[in-house]
Amino acid sequence: MASKRRNQVSIALDILNACVDGATKTKVVHRANLNFLTVYPYLINLINKGLIEEIVENSRVVYKTTLKGLEFRKKFAQAQAVMEEIDSCV
Repeated sequence: MASKRRNQVSIALDILNACVDGATKTKVVHRANLNFLTVYPYLINLINKGLIEEIVENSRVVYKTTLKGLEFRKKFAQAQAVMEEIDSCV
């Protein structure tokens, strides 16, 4: 069985999901099934796009999905549902 690689949008969504309630980098790595080398560029990109924010809590950095990130997740889920409907009709 061939392994199925995730695309960048799928990885970004996994990170957004991991950060909904706030997560340290370690938790993001585990929840999004990444490693410490690959997670960093995604975190920076999502911060720059305003989809997550970096917050310092008790001297540790926590990443949290922003309202814009939550809206992105919602719209993507809606688009995915429509695509699944179309796929089931074919």
